[in-house]
Amino acid sequence: MNKQIIKEKLKDIIIKIKDDNSVLINEDTSMINDLGFDSMMYVELVVEVEETFDILFEDEYLKSNSIDKAGDLIQYIGEKTHANE
Repeated sequence: MNKQIIKEKLKDIIIKIKDDNSVLINEDTSMINDLGFDSMMYVELVVEVEETFDILFEDEYLKSNSIDKAGDLIQYIGEKTHANE
């Protein structure tokens, strides 16, 4: 799975969580500042990403707040799924 497919699937997940089809994401999109995510949305995001990509988030990653920027999340998913750049 390449980076573009990951980005598209992540966008679909975010649209579902936000219930907003107009969501735009790029590498610098902040889940908090740009999309208004709260703690419940983060939980939903983690669950949806784990199910969609068949991965498990490592506790250290979740604790590091690296999940705020879409680009960091796309990179993490790519590493866990061994995506081709």
